[in-house]
Amino acid sequence: MEVASRTLLIVLFFLWVVPAVLEVFLARTRSPIPGLVLPVLSFLLSLIPVLSVAAYGGIWQVIGTMVMTLLIGNIMTMILLAIFFAVRHSRKKKSEMEKMNIQDL
Repeated sequence: MEVASRTLLIVLFFLWVVPAVLEVFLARTRSPIPGLVLPVLSFLLSLIPVLSVAAYGGIWQVIGTMVMTLLIGNIMTMILLAIFFAVRHSRKKKSEMEKMNIQDL
């Protein structure tokens, strides 16, 4: 039991913490393109379970299952995009402050 819980913590660390830290690093670059790589990859990977939903039951049941799968599968995408926009906003604000300080001189 103890080994399984440690293994689970290690797996969760690599699936959630490492991408978040990497996203902060990539979002700090001058170009916004590297910061969008992880959210795009996360979104594309979330499409795999959506497209593999079996078509059993009524049409509304299948659509509901697909929508819920898409929403749950994109939790990491939303987190990565929130990190991206927060870092880019702080970078933009810092750049504007530097411009104001240069103009004051």
